[in-house]
Amino acid sequence: SDIEAGKDQKALERIGSFQKVHIGKGSRIGFSTDVDLLDSMGRKGFDSLVEYPGDLGEFFGPHLCREAFIAFQGPEKSSKTFWLMDVAFRAMSQRKRVAFFELGDMSDWQIVERFKTRLCKHPMISKEWPCKVKYPISISPPSQNEDCATVKFEIREFGKPLHSIKKHHEHFKRKVLRSNDNYMFISCHDSDSMSVVDIQSILDEWALESWHPDVVVLDYADIMAPLPGTQKMDVRHQVNKTWSKLRALSTKLRCLVITATQADAESYDKKIMSKKNFSEDKRKYAHTTGIIGINVTAMDKEQGIYRLNWLTLREGFFTWSRVVYVAGCLALANPAVISCFDKNWRRA
Repeated sequence: SDIEAGKDQKALERIGSFQKVHIGKGSRIGFSTDVDLLDSMGRKGFDSLVEYPGDLGEFFGPHLCREAFIAFQGPEKSSKTFWLMDVAFRAMSQRKRVAFFELGDMSDWQIVERFKTRLCKHPMISKEWPCKVKYPISISPPSQNEDCATVKFEIREFGKPLHSIKKHHEHFKRKVLRSNDNYMFISCHDSDSMSVVDIQSILDEWALESWHPDVVVLDYADIMAPLPGTQKMDVRHQVNKTWSKLRALSTKLRCLVITATQADAESYDKKIMSKKNFSEDKRKYAHTTGIIGINVTAMDKEQGIYRLNWLTLREGFFTWSRVVYVAGCLALANPAVISCFDKNWRRA
């Protein structure tokens, strides 16, 4: 308007006096002057979004929180998808909004069958009926001369398959969710068809319906499509870009992002993984706020036991050689029924 009125000098004065207002990320915080802002930030955002019972809950601590980027790491067939589903189902049961992206490791019907099994606490698939399931009821860490935790089981028998989940579904909504709201959306895609940009686009669409996730689960990051513009890069640089973008997703949406990644070939015979057992690119450790190792020996697998350890953790104390033992029942899609620490875990 000043220029149209011939007041060029006035227009220049307006441009010179303009000050950009920074809001949210990238805003300036005065450490000496903004004490109220400093007081409101920090630990309040460090509350866990997903609560676990017993020693496993102490193991996870407050680290499954907003703006965290966590990954499970393990060799093939070490139940990584079961663990991702467990986090998703528990978060939903605690009335957190969960976006679960199946990215091609399993088909849509396979992932739905597992969620139905967990919901109903009843096997969906069995070679014969009635079927019997070993369900863990107690666990104790190995003694000095033992190499594996000791688990006691009870046998649960299921006479026939379920033909409908409606009764269990209604009970879950009424007693657990206490709502008809959709606390979890499942989105299934083919392998190597979805990049982080595509995931963000879907979440943006859901945001238009006022649906914002607390937890985003990706099964799993290693089979995501490379980001646009990185197709000609070396594979490990593509992986680095993807994991960097996933970290940005967690901070942009202020949500927990959780995924899984393959360990290297040496992890197959290792009792406990270390930071050396990464695959493709070690910069995965740099982008995540924590990586959890899923350690399963042949003896562990027979008893349905997992040894979880922190391979890296940005906030808090951890030592990769200390583990929590977890016994589960995969027949009921639950990898985390009971847990106990190893004897060296608790510090004085």
